[in-house]
Amino acid sequence: MLNTISVSAQIKLPEVNPNAQSQLSIQFSESEVFFLKGELISNVLVIRNNSTDSITFSIDYSFPAKWKTFNKGDKKYKIAPNDSIFIPVRIMHGELPKGSTKYMIGAFVFNNDGQQLGYSYFFAFTQKEIKWVLDVLPGNKIYFPNNADIVDFSAYLYNTGNENQEIQLSLVNKSTFYVISDTAKKPIEKLSNTILLESGKDTTFNYKMKYIALERSLKMIDFESYNPFISENSRKYSIYVNSAIPKRNEKVQFSSNKKMDFIKLANVEKVNRFDHNVIPLDVDMNFYNVLADNPLMNLMLKGQTELPNESYLNYYSQLFFTKNFLDFSLFENTPFYVGYFAKKYSVEIGNIGYYGSKGIKGSYQINPNQSVELHYAQSPSLFKTPERAVIGIRYDWRFKKTYNLNLSYNHIEFGLEKVKSDMADAKFHFRLLKKHNISFSFGGNRRYDYKIPDSSKVDFGFLAGFSYGSQFFDKKLSIHANIMFYSSNYQTYGIGYLNNNEKLIVSLNNEYKINKGWRVNMLNNLNRYAKNTILIGAGNQYFTNFNNQLLFSNNSPSRINYSPLAFYNIIQTDTFQVHSKGLGFNTSKYEIDGNQRYFSYLRVGYTQALNYVDTRNYFFAQFSMLAQIRTFTFQARYNYGNPIVNKYMATSINKYPQFLNLSSRYQHIFRNPRFVAQPSVSFSYSNITGSNINLNPELFYFTRSGWRFRLLFDYFIGFSNKQNYNLFYNNINTTNTSENTQTTTSNFNLSFGIKKEFGIPIPSKKVLYNSTEFVAYLDVNGNKKMDKNEAPLENVVIKVGEIEVITDNKGRAKIENIKVGDYSYMVFSLSDLKGWYPHKEDTISLLTKNNEVFIPFSRGVKIYGNIVMEREQYAAGAETPIDLSRIKVSMVDGKVYGTLTNNEGYYEFFVPFGSYVLTLDENILGEKYMLLQNNFQIDVNDSIDNLFIPFHIVEKKRKLNIKKTN
Repeated sequence: MLNTISVSAQIKLPEVNPNAQSQLSIQFSESEVFFLKGELISNVLVIRNNSTDSITFSIDYSFPAKWKTFNKGDKKYKIAPNDSIFIPVRIMHGELPKGSTKYMIGAFVFNNDGQQLGYSYFFAFTQKEIKWVLDVLPGNKIYFPNNADIVDFSAYLYNTGNENQEIQLSLVNKSTFYVISDTAKKPIEKLSNTILLESGKDTTFNYKMKYIALERSLKMIDFESYNPFISENSRKYSIYVNSAIPKRNEKVQFSSNKKMDFIKLANVEKVNRFDHNVIPLDVDMNFYNVLADNPLMNLMLKGQTELPNESYLNYYSQLFFTKNFLDFSLFENTPFYVGYFAKKYSVEIGNIGYYGSKGIKGSYQINPNQSVELHYAQSPSLFKTPERAVIGIRYDWRFKKTYNLNLSYNHIEFGLEKVKSDMADAKFHFRLLKKHNISFSFGGNRRYDYKIPDSSKVDFGFLAGFSYGSQFFDKKLSIHANIMFYSSNYQTYGIGYLNNNEKLIVSLNNEYKINKGWRVNMLNNLNRYAKNTILIGAGNQYFTNFNNQLLFSNNSPSRINYSPLAFYNIIQTDTFQVHSKGLGFNTSKYEIDGNQRYFSYLRVGYTQALNYVDTRNYFFAQFSMLAQIRTFTFQARYNYGNPIVNKYMATSINKYPQFLNLSSRYQHIFRNPRFVAQPSVSFSYSNITGSNINLNPELFYFTRSGWRFRLLFDYFIGFSNKQNYNLFYNNINTTNTSENTQTTTSNFNLSFGIKKEFGIPIPSKKVLYNSTEFVAYLDVNGNKKMDKNEAPLENVVIKVGEIEVITDNKGRAKIENIKVGDYSYMVFSLSDLKGWYPHKEDTISLLTKNNEVFIPFSRGVKIYGNIVMEREQYAAGAETPIDLSRIKVSMVDGKVYGTLTNNEGYYEFFVPFGSYVLTLDENILGEKYMLLQNNFQIDVNDSIDNLFIPFHIVEKKRKLNIKKTN
């Protein structure tokens, strides 16, 4: 595709004598003419005589300096009345500037007296063609041989545009497993550079890619998914080679990009975890307080099974064993869950999410925009008379991601309290003008008491809510507001019978982006709820928490981020009200490459209790910090005083409280990665309660077969202060004295755990999975059997479908637990075997449980020949030798085999058996020479060892003009 830059301009031309214009009509046939560098500019000047007399005239052409025209300026033209003349105009351009340019070329017509009769013009223009070719070598896929961690690759650029072009070449590498270096193996820090490439020229950048195993103890590992043998697995990573115009003000943003896959293959690839259909089950068993008085065992079972038609099954259960005798009651409250999920429906049973209750839930997807759900749950057990139960229905509707409607109805029964409740609610969310998100929530319920027969007492409750979110001023200002109100008799299953108290929740979150680095955030949260009248026997008692914070924050990925803030919080319980106000300062820093993270938190301020015996402002301070360097983590917390004091905290000891906590953890992967240690230690101090130290060393061991063993030691020693408590607020002096006595306690616990994934077999008579071992070797004698004296081949890549393996030093590779069937089959060697090729079919059938497949590499057929050059007898330089080197000769059958000729035109290469097209690159011949025959259809089989095919090139005949003289 031709990429061009268009340039336009407005030109005001000089006036011409109107009487002269009436005599002649003058115009060019083309108003604009495009030309390439080195081409003639051609147009036709059309002149018509509108008068009744013949006119004789001459033409003077205007064009840029140093340009030339083939039209003679002194030539006289004569045109009859009412006649027309067509004059070809040809101009050779001179030096051209860079970029797209338009040139005005004019023709002035004069009579014999030098009077101007007319004028016309046209534009000749050239366009800057921005185009280049980007290629990656040796190909888009590069494989690492066995025991190798470095491979070579190159980026090739060829400027096919018509001018010199600046090109920015960038390599994008985001992996921690690969490092790009130069040819001297020095890591390249800047993977982007800009070059100036001449038109028609090319260049190549050579690199090395080094695979590095993830450094031990660089990042925290997840013990649930950790695999110490991951370095033995196949691994593929991609980098992106991008080329683009470095100047962003260019109107044409031509670019060319390539993706490269670097692949490190395993000798054994396990496609599926099991060799038959199973129900996978993770069994995680942990024993706590071993050797102590009250040991405990926890058994967790969980898993997920993929089923046909994109459906799956989830399941889990957890059992606790605390008694030393058989007690079936532990199974009554055992949590469990089984969920089946298909494309359009799902069924779940067990702990389905209703506040610890067990039940059954089903959902159905009516269409992409509508779904419905039915549910029933009860507690404490699914198979006994319930203490409370809920049954309900839910409907969800969505329209074009703009409107959402949720409707639900629930009937609730509290069996012990003999109370029933019917509840319905609705939530409607919509987007207005693509930027305003608005939600309304409504609900109501009817609750009635049936403790007393024929009771007609009915209570009604409701909820109402509203939320709004939007952005203004080019998304600099963000506003989010939420309000929710629950009336005193609004009853839900989760809230429970004794918690049907009035609630008001209001939150405001407004943020403004000052610039790229700074933003300010205002947070206001109000939580107000009434105390339950059933519990306290009185009404109109409320708890109110009103928090306000103004936060300034910056965002700098390469520097320390810090956030100054101010806060003012109000907490009120009945008439007891506490105001807490102050300033804060947060800092954070992240270094992704070094896996380092730092965070600190500081709050200082004053606390004041209003309407109390002591209304003085008491100082408090809070500080915490976290530092994580690789797998080492250190945390510290210090509190001085109390930022929040309620009425019950007014009863304390005659000390100003201070608290300090220090903790650290370190995770270490041993040289043998099967062992992982994670020790931790913590220290806590309080001038009220005393101090304690915790030591928790933990050790894990992972086996190749998937077992995980865990051993944990827990040692605790504490020094506690027994205080004589007095009634006062903070430092109010009392007449009582406190007696301090210190006691020391210590405890040691031993715990261990075992985890393993099992597969529960699903009976089947059919063979569903196959394991095949491949053996690659040099078949020297051609009998297609591996004899004792025939060498195995290492670094042979075997691809079955999309699964790839590489042979080891014994020529062996294995694919385990692949589904039976027919697969595409490809084999190639990473080493240059000098004409040895695999003898195989294009597909492979894996139908039995176990296979052994031998892959013989046979000597290919030698294809060779030369170029026969026939020169023209009378051509200039006919006796001068012609260099016939570096002409590409190739054979194609879907895969390309090829070579280059030497300086005498000789070529030679080997190909495996098959049908090919033998081709010589004709692009090098130009217009002077001609290839008599090309594109030979060839069948290569084991009936021949060598095949000679020449190419004939002749020089085109030329016409000779022979002059005779006396």
